[in-house]
Amino acid sequence: MILNISKLNKIGMFDTFSQEKNFQYGGKGQNCNIVFGFNGSGKTTISNCLALFSDSTFVSEEEKSEIYGDLKYDNNSQVVLGIQGNSQIEYPASRQHSKPFYIFNRQFVSTHVYDGSFANMKRFANAGGELKNKEIDRLDKLIEALDTESNSLVDKNQNHDKEHAKITKNLSGSFGKSLTDRNKSISKQKLLDISLPTKKLNELESQKETLVLDYQLSKRQSELESDIKELQKVAIPSLNLDLPTLNTLLQTSTQQLSKDVLQRKIDDIQSLFEEDNYKQGVERWFRLGKKILDGISVKDNSLCPLCDTDITNRISRIMADYEAYFDDAYEQFSKDLKEQAEVVEKAIKSTQDAMVTQDLVMKIRIKYPHVFKDDLTVFKFSNFVDIIQQLHTSLKSKMDNIQEALTIPEHMSNQLISLTTSMDELVIIVEKTITALRARKLDSREIEDQIRSTYKEIMILEFNQTEPTGAVAKYKNNAKRMNEIMTIELPNLKLQLSEQVAKLRIESKSISKFLKKMGIDHFDININENEDGNIIIYFKGNNEEKTKMRNCLSEGEKTALAFAYFLSKFENEVRTKDEIERSVIVIDDPISSLDDNRLYSTAMLIRSNFDNVHQILVLSHNFLFLKYYNSFYRGRANCVFLNHKKLTELPKELQNFETPYYYMLAELLAFLDKENQEVTYVRVKKHLPNYIRRILETFLSFKFSSIVNRTGGYRSPGLKDFDKNFESTDIDCLVMKQLKENIVDIDGICDAHSHGNALHTQENYYISETDLRLLSQKAISVIESMDRLHLTSFTPD
Repeated sequence: MILNISKLNKIGMFDTFSQEKNFQYGGKGQNCNIVFGFNGSGKTTISNCLALFSDSTFVSEEEKSEIYGDLKYDNNSQVVLGIQGNSQIEYPASRQHSKPFYIFNRQFVSTHVYDGSFANMKRFANAGGELKNKEIDRLDKLIEALDTESNSLVDKNQNHDKEHAKITKNLSGSFGKSLTDRNKSISKQKLLDISLPTKKLNELESQKETLVLDYQLSKRQSELESDIKELQKVAIPSLNLDLPTLNTLLQTSTQQLSKDVLQRKIDDIQSLFEEDNYKQGVERWFRLGKKILDGISVKDNSLCPLCDTDITNRISRIMADYEAYFDDAYEQFSKDLKEQAEVVEKAIKSTQDAMVTQDLVMKIRIKYPHVFKDDLTVFKFSNFVDIIQQLHTSLKSKMDNIQEALTIPEHMSNQLISLTTSMDELVIIVEKTITALRARKLDSREIEDQIRSTYKEIMILEFNQTEPTGAVAKYKNNAKRMNEIMTIELPNLKLQLSEQVAKLRIESKSISKFLKKMGIDHFDININENEDGNIIIYFKGNNEEKTKMRNCLSEGEKTALAFAYFLSKFENEVRTKDEIERSVIVIDDPISSLDDNRLYSTAMLIRSNFDNVHQILVLSHNFLFLKYYNSFYRGRANCVFLNHKKLTELPKELQNFETPYYYMLAELLAFLDKENQEVTYVRVKKHLPNYIRRILETFLSFKFSSIVNRTGGYRSPGLKDFDKNFESTDIDCLVMKQLKENIVDIDGICDAHSHGNALHTQENYYISETDLRLLSQKAISVIESMDRLHLTSFTPD
């Protein structure tokens, strides 16, 4: 799967990097790669770089980001892997990587067990301590966050409820005061059931005031009915003033009347003739007839001028008939004058009645101001009465003197027309007033319900204004979110949590199994059923309460526990044959601080549990562990050496997997060889002091096998532990003195480089090339003084 590490650009200790020998993969027994490197050579950096591409269930994207942040020099730092098929993947990249890479290193230990200062466990309870599963921890945090959010929403809505209750109390009191029954109140609304009114607050306030007045009116229904009946009694007759007729009567005189009558008769008789001379004769006859008759009547013999018929005895009757003809028109004229005078008198009475009716209407409308909000048009009927009376006076004057010709003035005519219109409008006003009052025949209970409904809408709007964005929507959104949390999200997370706990229960049994296989059987792993379901470590035969992890587990046990967890996690989460056969396992120093007895069992565990994976990389500085592990592959493991920012073939001094002592001594001698251009000061200045200490400690431990470290703890002896042992040898005194002086000098200079990360110590320690060569020469001098043969075995013949 991983062919090589193509590029480490400004990553960790690597400003550059090269890999001269590719990793091998695929095929049972042909999938193993052993990477040896001294402390400080960059093994952990490489394992962390591979973790950047790991399966996201083992290393989350957040953790990858943190790892990259710790490794990078700047934003141009880059990791590039060559993978199977001659393709490449890089980090950072535009998309996330989740390859089937499973990494065990210090990062995994610190994430799942102990980071060196803080235990990733809860407080030990009675006989055990709790080991965190990061997925359970993640789910716990999500559940806690949802609980916090839900509680916050509950608090917010409770505050809304209090605010709404206060508004309800205030308006409920106002509601009671608006009714005759002061004990009535408004119940609190359910905020989830309410909707915002369509009307604005000022509109509702106005509506409320109107309804309160309606309610008060509903208590005066008998008075209202009496007013309606009084208005119904009102009858306003029409004026029936015929102004054209009146004007004609006033203007017509007797002369004009006779003339008019005569002209009508002439016209009637002329219509009987067709010839004009006859028509003219008729006109002359009618116009001269009176004179003719008068002339005939004074003669003794009255003869008709046309036929000489004696009309003496009939002339008086003929004259009477002729004059009577005109007397009938006069009588009719007088009759018409009288009739119109009576009409005008009635009009005066009707106008006076209208004036009384208008006063009544105004009086009633004033009693009901909320019913009649518009201004009533007031007609000046008193002025109209004066005008009609003037008309009546004119008619009386005409009747007394028919010869007098009168005319209705234009302004009077206009006023009389306006009076007619006003009378008609007053009739309409009366009808509308009656209709409006009939509409106010109200049911008190109905009005009360309407008032209550209006108050509730006002409550909603006043409550809604307590939030700038609207309290009603806020309350409902909060409730909706709480419902989502309680019915969907929390149950879903708790289901996931229960599944993780169930899986963890299985994993806990696997952890105990793997711990026993590594020879650790004094504590067991189980589930904390009473709390949140994380792993508990139970110590056998010890009921003492533990509070600090460093007081509970040794460094080796911490590493073993973390590695057992890694094995268990892989066993329980990578289950199918296909998943296993696609997996890439990277293990960086799984035996840190383990004693020799557990090195073999750990190596065997790795071999047996990852035999069928696609590829495995084991990185370590422990040669004994690698010796055990390499032996399982019978020469088929791919062994490479990490040194000086390169992955190369394993040097011949290391290929027997016995001890790195030979390689370090060869490096020291190569540095002292001035003709060797490869092993330069620049190359060795950071690690050679550490090599010198380890070479001498190994050499002297072989010479003085019973020496132990003065500090105890079954640690190997340091340089200062050998000084007294020289006195028990047969070495010459001068040589012995020189040996001790050299040992003291070497110890003083190398102390800062002897333990831990040599790269880190070199950041605070500097040794010149001259001093480093002198130090190296003194180390060789010690070996040479005690065992020249040992030294010459490195020198070619």
